[in-house]
Amino acid sequence: MLDHRTPTFGTPPPEDVCVDRTAVYAVIWSEHQRIAVVRATLGLSLPGGGVEAGEELEDALRREVREECACELRIDGLMGEACQYHGWYRSRHVFFAGAFVGPPGPHGEHEVVWLDPAEAVKDLYHRSHAWAIARACPSV
Repeated sequence: MLDHRTPTFGTPPPEDVCVDRTAVYAVIWSEHQRIAVVRATLGLSLPGGGVEAGEELEDALRREVREECACELRIDGLMGEACQYHGWYRSRHVFFAGAFVGPPGPHGEHEVVWLDPAEAVKDLYHRSHAWAIARACPSV
């Protein structure tokens, strides 16, 4: 659960009428120290997405990566969480370190793009995703 120490990004709507949701994302590195992002409708994002009712966080992340990137994910550990306001949502973003099991496939929902960490931090749609990358790579 989010508390006052949770890093928070974005601005709540004026009426403070938010829909709470939980989403999970993977921070995935290549052997060349590049980070995997997906090109989605809103812009660049870490691979992942919303947790469905009754779904465990790790299961949701594996499902999302399978849908978005057309490959399996090995989860290496929990990295942290942040709050991200966007639109009417107050999202609990939970981040895991992971690795693709095999290359991303051509039939995923989104294109996988490998970026230098500094470039990814600058270009990601959600500031919480940039925060997660900066935690994993303090030199950016």
